[in-house]
Amino acid sequence: MSTLDLRSGYFQLAISPKDIEKTAFITRNGTFAFLRMPFGLSGAAPNFQRAIDIILQPVIGRFVSVYMDDVIITSPSFKDHLDHLTRVFTLLRDAGLTLNKEKCHFARDKLKYLGLIISKEGIETDNKKIRAITEMKPPKNNREVSKFLGMTGWYQKFIPRYADICEPLYQLKKKGAKFNWSREAQDSFDQIKRTLTEAPILQLANFSEQFNLFTDASGVGIGAVLQQNQKPIAFASRTLNKAERNYTVTERECLAVIWALNKFKTYFGPLPVKVITDHVALTKLTNGKNLSSRMIRWALKLSEFNIEWEHRPGVQNVVADLLSKNPGRNSQLTNLHRSLSSIHSLRNVSYTEKLVVKVQSIMYNLEDCDTHFSYVWGDSGNIGNDRAYQLAKGAICQDMNLSMPVPLSHRKQLAWQRTVSAWNSEFLASPKAL
Repeated sequence: MSTLDLRSGYFQLAISPKDIEKTAFITRNGTFAFLRMPFGLSGAAPNFQRAIDIILQPVIGRFVSVYMDDVIITSPSFKDHLDHLTRVFTLLRDAGLTLNKEKCHFARDKLKYLGLIISKEGIETDNKKIRAITEMKPPKNNREVSKFLGMTGWYQKFIPRYADICEPLYQLKKKGAKFNWSREAQDSFDQIKRTLTEAPILQLANFSEQFNLFTDASGVGIGAVLQQNQKPIAFASRTLNKAERNYTVTERECLAVIWALNKFKTYFGPLPVKVITDHVALTKLTNGKNLSSRMIRWALKLSEFNIEWEHRPGVQNVVADLLSKNPGRNSQLTNLHRSLSSIHSLRNVSYTEKLVVKVQSIMYNLEDCDTHFSYVWGDSGNIGNDRAYQLAKGAICQDMNLSMPVPLSHRKQLAWQRTVSAWNSEFLASPKAL
């Protein structure tokens, strides 16, 4: 890989003679006008980007990517790389553009580009940039909140459910909102910084392999993960607006799929993409009856993509479900997924003592890194009948409404017992009978 930097990029482009007078300004020494494009003009950035795109158009998308005056060249071999560099140099020379050699880096295995580190292993965050974020003090006004979100927003593709985590901070940015640094805002601030320090390496897309798209929706936001070979390529999320928060569960889940497909369509385009969801109704959307007008429109939109649907219940999709509902340490969730990988269906649900010990150790680690989980876990162990959460045989229950998977072989017996005990208040009040 190589990166190129143009010397005084904007000033290398001449202003059209008929537009020179529009850049004029008056000083005590007279009136002056720019002959070269300066910083600060309203059309400077888009015109510069358009010019570079036109100049390098023959190679962009093949082995060159460009953002403003930063050019990156990638090649499968050193010989090919020399040929690619020669081609790019020829195009730049023919256009009369020059490079800043001090900022150019040639034939490297790992390079910094746009605040990211790119290598054959994938894309990762720049520790120097992340350190600057983690050392930031809590904001003292709305402007500092916007500054923090602006800095972290560049790295949101590394953070699962970024929009959900930042929801308390977004509330402080609303028009007319008074600055009130609450406990929720502090927890959000701390969790974003902590998650950035543990950000995974994002895999580079391989367009000859299957793309897997995991989607999920909550009451306040939607999110998605694009994967290949069980490795993330990018995370994405956004908050729901006031109207979207009134959608039904199925509509929110469908919205998450529509939004994620549009977000990542530059990766797969017309290629097949497997959409994996824990909401079974979505997999039958095209065959559904009595759909609302909104769902009919979305079903037509989905027909534009080459989708293969896959339904994974939460018990089979532990990692995706935990990432969407309660983001914590990525490594701990990976361990949990490996521990539960032997559970393939509700026909074979069984819990061994080793598995319980393994899950308990993971729970304790999550307790150290996730504020909300720590509260729920801690409250479940309190003594008293007025506590919000209780512990029943290792499962956390709220108001003792325990929901658990039941093996198919025991369902008839359980249904019969539930029927004959319908008037037994003790059975209705306690999950112990299960």
